[in-house]
Amino acid sequence: MLLRLLFVVVFGFCGQAMGAKITHLRNDRTVPEKCKTNVVADFLSHELEYITYSRTGGKKRGFDEEYKISREVVRRLWRIFKNASHNNPGSRKWIRSHPEIEDAYKILKNNYQEMDFDFNDEGQVLELLALVDLRSQFDLSRYYITGSVAYSGNRQDRRLGELDIVVGDVKTCQVVMVGEVKVNPKRLSLARSQLSRFRKFLDSERGW
Repeated sequence: MLLRLLFVVVFGFCGQAMGAKITHLRNDRTVPEKCKTNVVADFLSHELEYITYSRTGGKKRGFDEEYKISREVVRRLWRIFKNASHNNPGSRKWIRSHPEIEDAYKILKNNYQEMDFDFNDEGQVLELLALVDLRSQFDLSRYYITGSVAYSGNRQDRRLGELDIVVGDVKTCQVVMVGEVKVNPKRLSLARSQLSRFRKFLDSERGW
């Protein structure tokens, strides 16, 4: 906690003066309450990692990680959850007839409420699957894994971008990884450009 306060004192003044702000867009109950009010200083570690995530075929196109799922299945699952029909007999019958996607269905069903996903767009299906998949790479007693974190800057408080993946320390709230998720594996360049924009945002807050 002392480390976080030091970061805020040293780096936070510049960000506050320029109107820089971090905003969690979902009320993700897996995130410690104190970390739901992240400040820019929480992202300023020079060891911050960047990750890109897509569906099947993503790694062949240069993404760091992929979740084994087709675009067709992503779209079908999105329609099911967006329409809140995941508990009706027709949807359950379709899931049972496609055992290869049952795991994805269960992940969505078991996590979307706690993580506050509303499935406003198709991409949220893969975002949720990616966040849960990342849990296997981290000690969850030490780190929280969330997304839909926006950053804004300048005096007009204009939103500059949004991070699909944010991994942070549960004690200090210091962020160790950020990332972008793309359903279309051909959109690697967009994912990289969005992360590059965030790097530039952080560099500006450091005064570089």
